[in-house]
Amino acid sequence: MIRRFKIIADANVPLLAVRRLREEGVHLLSFVETDRIVTDDEIINFAHREKGYLMTFDRDVADLVVRNNYKAEAVIVLAFQPRSVEYIVDRIKKVLKLSKSNLDKSYVIVDEKRITIRNLKAENST
Repeated sequence: MIRRFKIIADANVPLLAVRRLREEGVHLLSFVETDRIVTDDEIINFAHREKGYLMTFDRDVADLVVRNNYKAEAVIVLAFQPRSVEYIVDRIKKVLKLSKSNLDKSYVIVDEKRITIRNLKAENST
């Protein structure tokens, strides 16, 4: 079962993956659909205002949240090679099957073999 999270995908999450996830009932807002260029700071602040989980392939965006001590519901880093839309969707669905208590205020790294969940506050303090 896919939980109902609000996901904010930055512009490097492919549009086809976004559409496929929406077809499966995922509440997802995507910056790839906007026709304006936004900064990483704007994306992070938008995700916080919307109380959404920020999802990105860009580790620098996630590190910016930690480095600048931004408030965030959660940061999900897709740290794998995007082999295909199906592969991307499958890896994201595995994350979304986790409980809200596991994901809230978490720094989540999704790689080829595992999902690593760290406390975002602990990340911010290091």
